[in-house]
Amino acid sequence: MLILIGLTWLSMILLLYRKTMTRGLYGAGLPLAVILATSFEYIGGFSFGVPGYSHIRNDGSLYLLTYGFTEETVLKGLACALAAIVAFTLGVLLVYRKNTGLPVHFVSSEAYQRRSLMIMLAVGVTGIMVPRIPYPIPLAGAFSQVGQLTLIAAIAFGLHRSMRLGKGNTTLWLCLAGGFIAFYLIFSGFLSYGFQAFVVLTCFYLAIIRRRRMPSLRFLMGLLAFTYLALALSVAWLSSREQLRAVLWSNAGISERLSAISDAMLSITILNPFDFQSLDFLMTRFNHGMWVGKVIEHHSVHPELHLNGSGLLLALFAWVPRFIWPGKPEAGGSDLLSEHSGYVFSSGSATFGAGQVIDFYINFGLVGVVFGFFAMGYLIGYLDKAAGRNLRCGFVLKAAQYYVIGLCLTRSLSEVFFLISSGLAGFLIFKSIQLVQPHPRVQKRTLATDPRRQSNPIALARQGLPYD
Repeated sequence: MLILIGLTWLSMILLLYRKTMTRGLYGAGLPLAVILATSFEYIGGFSFGVPGYSHIRNDGSLYLLTYGFTEETVLKGLACALAAIVAFTLGVLLVYRKNTGLPVHFVSSEAYQRRSLMIMLAVGVTGIMVPRIPYPIPLAGAFSQVGQLTLIAAIAFGLHRSMRLGKGNTTLWLCLAGGFIAFYLIFSGFLSYGFQAFVVLTCFYLAIIRRRRMPSLRFLMGLLAFTYLALALSVAWLSSREQLRAVLWSNAGISERLSAISDAMLSITILNPFDFQSLDFLMTRFNHGMWVGKVIEHHSVHPELHLNGSGLLLALFAWVPRFIWPGKPEAGGSDLLSEHSGYVFSSGSATFGAGQVIDFYINFGLVGVVFGFFAMGYLIGYLDKAAGRNLRCGFVLKAAQYYVIGLCLTRSLSEVFFLISSGLAGFLIFKSIQLVQPHPRVQKRTLATDPRRQSNPIALARQGLPYD
């Protein structure tokens, strides 16, 4: 059963890649980024597909035993998540079912494009600084998140301008991308904005910057290689972090610190499917399937916990400032997950986000998961296509509006309430910018009217039209 779930999951990734990365569809890679980022949250559950593995064994992880789950719990969670992935894929494909093309090609001025990128960078830096302002700001958390996502969008658009259009300094944008990713990976952990930025920028490159679509087999091989490398690095860090933290946060001398670091490096666990300890580390970090399963089991015992849509109804009021609604939900807590899984988190433990699968399930059950993710797939597909088309036309800020709102929906461990809150903040920010930013001067050129000919460079060359 677990192997069937894994193969179906992987086939959905490949299907999205083939259907949204085709020339002439003008997407920006958001659907693929969503499904890849979400998959990493659940990948630890597939450890139970290794023959003989169980977290309940003599040398097993005591940390995992405290959660009180079984292999069946994980299987239920992965099956529910797979239903969400399939529904999401169908929603995206509904948007991408036709190749509409670009009947008109616009080229905006160089000054407008440079100015737009500078505005996006300014929004990004401002968003990072918002939490440090000592005064209450309505939707401060949402605006801060939008700022960080806008910085990712600015880097993506800057790379497009330099690598695809040959305008700008590619090295500078690559350094910005590397610095952003490294900063968040080091200070916020693996599944942070750093990881999201890497996935988003990679999918953006495949969708827009790369001139030819990578063959599906090569994409699959690259995906599997990257997945193993990322998981191996994560396992290596998890196996040595306590030892490293103990010495780095102490008052030990330089020689003692170097000796401790050397010992930690020698004791690193290498990811190996036949080393059950390394699989325990995977389950410790990439275990959202277990949480979904625990919620399903807890609700089967306590059906009165079903919210029947009241939880999603709150999302309609995400725009209300906290000074008007003092009890407004706050991001970064584990209360929702604790209430619906039955697990009591310790006061000093890390926070655990419930995510959209759990959010839809506790409101409408499995039906809610399917319809909710189908709607999300359709919405993200629409935003992705709108962002890609506007960027290729040169309307940078308009493209950024759609792209950043789409990025707000890629946070797989955020509840729907916070997705809407950040999406609304992104909409308000870019609508406000477009009100004061002069409309770009454009040159309009008609492209081939037949969408099938728009991806044909020979047909376009005969008409003296640009090929994109």
